[in-house]
Amino acid sequence: YQFKTVRYIANHTEKRQALPEVVLPDHLPQLQSLVERRYQLKSQHLTQSSLGHVLLTGATGFLGAYLIDEMQDDADQITCIVRGHDVNQAKTNLENNLNCYFDTAYVDKLMKHNDIILVDLSDLDHFII
Repeated sequence: YQFKTVRYIANHTEKRQALPEVVLPDHLPQLQSLVERRYQLKSQHLTQSSLGHVLLTGATGFLGAYLIDEMQDDADQITCIVRGHDVNQAKTNLENNLNCYFDTAYVDKLMKHNDIILVDLSDLDHFII
């Protein structure tokens, strides 16, 4: 793969340089068929179980918000590690982040089902739960 980063693609796009044509192999249908036969998920063997108690870092980021949303029904409890001067600020930080992605009523529901631990993981020498 020649253009490995978004920056590299953007630079070529901005310069209006033509990107090289992608040439697909003639035997692509056979390859796709082989992959489908060998790597089918056998859904009858999959069972969903509870995630138990989840400790989540990065809850105030984009991915964290969506992980909280996705795990609501599958986790017994979600404890979010959040930075802040105090627990109230940490709670506000988490709530503000969730409000960026979900409506207020849904954020209220999410906040009721999550615990917050005030921790700054950049200072691991003083990290105690």
